[in-house]
Amino acid sequence: MNSANRFIACAIIVMIAGAGFCVDNFGPLEKAKKALPAIFIPGNVLVESCKGTEYYVYNGVAERCFSGAMAESDGELYREAVADAKRNLFEYLTKGDKKKTVELSGATVAYQYSEDKLFYAICLVPKAKVAVRLEQAQKPSCDVSTCTNSTAASCIQKDAMGGKKETVAQQSVEDKISAYKEKLAASPDDCVTVMRLARLYERKVDFVNADTCYRKIVSTIVANEKFDKELAADFLLEIAEKEESRGDFATALKHYRLILRCDSLRRWGMEDIVQKANAAVSRVALKVR
Repeated sequence: MNSANRFIACAIIVMIAGAGFCVDNFGPLEKAKKALPAIFIPGNVLVESCKGTEYYVYNGVAERCFSGAMAESDGELYREAVADAKRNLFEYLTKGDKKKTVELSGATVAYQYSEDKLFYAICLVPKAKVAVRLEQAQKPSCDVSTCTNSTAASCIQKDAMGGKKETVAQQSVEDKISAYKEKLAASPDDCVTVMRLARLYERKVDFVNADTCYRKIVSTIVANEKFDKELAADFLLEIAEKEESRGDFATALKHYRLILRCDSLRRWGMEDIVQKANAAVSRVALKVR
């Protein structure tokens, strides 16, 4: 899944109800696809009028990444698609400004359907019931105007030293990334190296490349029954926890549930991992609704 739209330290409060009262005007799914094709383009957020009321119409997509006994249920995919739609609406309304908060009510899912491995959700909400607010700026950790000269000098010196250290650390990270890429060129299925590379991308706040690594690890674990059991459980849990910490609750939930679908974990004596995943599902599910 594309994770470029993930956000940290922001909130979107949404109540998703059942079938929307405006759906009748859009008509059956196939008719709506012909009459309003733009609302079905992934990532689109549009304003449409219905019975004299303007609505934001926004959509989201979830991908069925696993198959067989490990496959995601339609219910899981529905929740992921709705969460993706919320993120798309948030990005549209705030233009990516992480300092803004979106509050809305009266949202509903107009259409939900599957095509091959993809599950789509088309949502709408009355425009009048949407508010975008700017969060209050937090007080700086060092306010030069209110501290003594010696304290201010100390703060500035600390910032300068921190910047220098960061530069050195950044160079070290780049060198390690290059080394791991060379190693993977010779052994592309070395998940230990892939995970180390993902951790480095996390340090760089490069979540796109980090998630590419995570997807490779998960697909390798799922496809290989002989994969080291303890390593598989640890990797799956770490990946889910990273995604949750970044605010990508839908994807984190997908991977927590993947852990629970892997019944072998109990047979492998990894009840602690199962308990952590169970607790995480209960916790994270509340954040994607």
